[in-house]
Amino acid sequence: MYKNIALFCLFALLCACGPLPDRSQSGLFGEYPENYDNGKGFTLWMPKNMHARQGMYAFVVQKYINYCVSGDYNGGKFKSDEVYKELPDGERVYAYYYYYNQDESIGVDAPAFNLSPMYINVDYYTVMNFIVNKDGIITQCKYKRFQ
Repeated sequence: MYKNIALFCLFALLCACGPLPDRSQSGLFGEYPENYDNGKGFTLWMPKNMHARQGMYAFVVQKYINYCVSGDYNGGKFKSDEVYKELPDGERVYAYYYYYNQDESIGVDAPAFNLSPMYINVDYYTVMNFIVNKDGIITQCKYKRFQ
């Protein structure tokens, strides 16, 4: 009985959420500044009305993250009418995000004690920035995953 009460309390706590975010706010729905800086030299631009590429699966977004990290996008042509910011040297920063969710396990997997993990559905936002030179060639890719 106590196990069921604890599970209900955990479920209620995890599901207690406020109103849906206003998707037109800068900085990932107003949660972060538009010009995000982690204080360790990493910056990310998250503008108002940033385009979403929704309906992606976690493994697809992870593939795009891997391409970004490995530099596979660098040197490629970037053709887009998406939201961008013009930099002083003529380069542009393009920004968009992926929205996806996936089941994450919580709890302990200990069959000897008759315990198995529960799964909750977690929403993720992955913001990607592409820095593109005057010729439309990608020179840098950056990303950050938010939960």
